[in-house]
Amino acid sequence: MVADPIDHGGFGMMDSPDGVHFKPIKAPEIRADFRIPTLEIGGIKKFGQKYYLLGGNVTHYGFSGYGVYTYVADSPTGPFRPDLEAYRLTGTSGIDGNYYVHVLACFVKDSPEDLVSDPFTFRSTAGTDGQGTWLLPMRKAIVDSQGHLRLAYWPKNDVVKGKEIRVDTAENAVAFPPGQTPANPIVTLAGSNDHLVFDTDKSWRPFPWLEADKTRKAIAVINQRFDLDAGLIMEGQIHAKALLQANGDARKSYAGFFIEGLERGSGTGILLEIGEPQWRASHIGRIQTDVSFRFESLDATGRGSATVTGLDDSKDHSFRLWLRSGKMELYIDELLMQSFFYLKATGRIGFISQESEVTFSKLRFYSMNL
Repeated sequence: MVADPIDHGGFGMMDSPDGVHFKPIKAPEIRADFRIPTLEIGGIKKFGQKYYLLGGNVTHYGFSGYGVYTYVADSPTGPFRPDLEAYRLTGTSGIDGNYYVHVLACFVKDSPEDLVSDPFTFRSTAGTDGQGTWLLPMRKAIVDSQGHLRLAYWPKNDVVKGKEIRVDTAENAVAFPPGQTPANPIVTLAGSNDHLVFDTDKSWRPFPWLEADKTRKAIAVINQRFDLDAGLIMEGQIHAKALLQANGDARKSYAGFFIEGLERGSGTGILLEIGEPQWRASHIGRIQTDVSFRFESLDATGRGSATVTGLDDSKDHSFRLWLRSGKMELYIDELLMQSFFYLKATGRIGFISQESEVTFSKLRFYSMNL
């Protein structure tokens, strides 16, 4: 139950012999080294010998946006402890004035599979094509070998896949950096009908906006336009190699996705950091390009999150990217990375490299049949 116990934050509990008549009982203890706020409860479920409870609120554990957090106990009456290594099950890091992008995620009662339902709202989000509140695709609740609750792709979501769209990714263009010409390429592109490989030169060309000490970034877009109001699913593999040394370099390597915005030189980017899972953090935000590359992070996924924080260096990863009417959802290796919004878009989709060599392969595109 949602409750505000007098002696501590957290949640309340009631007891019932018949599911009709209830009486309040002592609130379960939560053992943590920090204050737990009053929690909205998304249910409790037993996996193996442990009980996992979902609780949500805003402005908690360094995340100003609404988040849902995982608490674990040996008994349904506690004591519960926050699972700090995978504490934030879902939610956003927070935007000033827009705390509610995700809302309370809940276990689905009486389902034969372990599913989690999660609403998503546009009520405070301007600049997108999204309106109202949605129910996101169902997620499958899993517990990994270390005992952490995570959200995975539910295969029955494939029912939304409509007709496959034929796309030749060899038909592409460099959106950044400027100055690219066939005779003097700054970004090297190689593509066929189902893969795209791109890389930046080891040193920038002598343009005034491409100084050698700046981080090398590149955006390539597919020339084809998709109907994002109807919905698009893009699937494939991503292999990213960091060009920087792991130690001793303050600059970071990323690979990711780009949704071209209606405003010239704008868009929404997903930057997946390449590196060790314990330390890396990935970002979603606004990109503005003219003679420079400006990125404004709106959401970060890093330490303390149960969702995917980035990519392993020089390893193959599968991905699923869902786009529809202002909302995106990304899975890496069948695990949820993030659900977020994107700015009003032209319908062109692209790929991002920062200090990395990236291959996107086995690309498939599907319309949604909602």
